[in-house]
Amino acid sequence: MSEIISGKGNCYDKLDRIFGALIFFQNTEHQRNSKLIEAFECYVAMSKQPLEDIEIYQAQYNKLIALFSELTLLGEQDGSVRTDHMTADTIITMMNIFVNIIQ
Repeated sequence: MSEIISGKGNCYDKLDRIFGALIFFQNTEHQRNSKLIEAFECYVAMSKQPLEDIEIYQAQYNKLIALFSELTLLGEQDGSVRTDHMTADTIITMMNIFVNIIQ
C-alpha cells in the first residue's frame, strides 16, 4: 500500500489501486491468510486478558492508519478530496467496510 500511496495519480486513482490490491488478496490462494487475520481480530476483540505481543499487531495497524492519513493529505493537496469533512476517518472506514464485505 505504501508503494501505491507514494506512486503517481491522485487520491481516487490510488484508492482504486488499493481496492484492486485488496480484491487480489481475496483470491483463492490468499483467502487462508485473510481468514486467519479475520479470526485473529475476532480473538483479540473477545479476549478478556491482555495478549502477548499485541503491540506488534497494533504497530502494523497504526502504519496502515498513517498511510491512509497520508493518502488523505495528498488528496486534499491535489484537490481530489474534500477538505471540509473528516476525510481520513472516512477513507479508513471505507477500507474497513470494503475488507469486511469481500471477506
